[in-house]
Amino acid sequence: MTNRDAYSNQAGMPTWQQINDPGKADEDVARFSADSALVDWAGNVLYDRKLYQLFGDDIMIVGTFANRPLATSVAVGKEFMATDLGNMRWVTDGAKWITLKPCQIVGNPTQASIVDSVGQSTTESTFLTLNLPANCLSATDGLLLDLLWACTNTAAAKRIRGRFGGTVLFNVDLTTHLVFRQSIKLRNRNSLGAQISQANSVTSFGPIGSVGAQTFTVDFSVAQVLTLTGQFPVEGSGANTLSLEEATINAI
Repeated sequence: MTNRDAYSNQAGMPTWQQINDPGKADEDVARFSADSALVDWAGNVLYDRKLYQLFGDDIMIVGTFANRPLATSVAVGKEFMATDLGNMRWVTDGAKWITLKPCQIVGNPTQASIVDSVGQSTTESTFLTLNLPANCLSATDGLLLDLLWACTNTAAAKRIRGRFGGTVLFNVDLTTHLVFRQSIKLRNRNSLGAQISQANSVTSFGPIGSVGAQTFTVDFSVAQVLTLTGQFPVEGSGANTLSLEEATINAI
């Protein structure tokens, strides 16, 4: 059965009839007689238009997040994918959009790097920017950052940082490291303006840490910009490099 088929019960024999033109589905469904029905799991009889409401069509709505329709204006089960947010997707329950999790917002294998040299300034350099439209995350959604960093193995500090404007999500100095795989989870706590995450200054990838969890108050009811940066905090500290080798960011 495809989503463009419609159910008909004729002479006691259940059949599925093909709708030739999905754009005229309501007209085609309306042709069926009143006994066109299907029984759901609770024993309720579902008629013509209810069937089409349940099954909808097989076309996902695709567009920028700003053009996402109201969840109440499309059929229950309709999906939407935002072209400006990777492959972030939602499904409507008839009242609200529900994030289909996990879904990838960023998958960037392109290396971004900075090189320290004599006279190098201590300017913070941007490696990656993610624009998050207002309300693209729900009150229980979150972000999971999986980042791969590389740097020169020296005693000089190589600072990596993630921020939402002036709110620092993480701030870590790498020194005698060659590679660092970093996992950062930020989850809304039943509010678009309250989050929980691990401490923002630890390098441990594993689940055990000696620094407590940290709360944040990033307001996702308005547009936010996540920025990943690198910096050599000590000017002219030698021949050092710092690279963001790969970044994956999922909505969770």
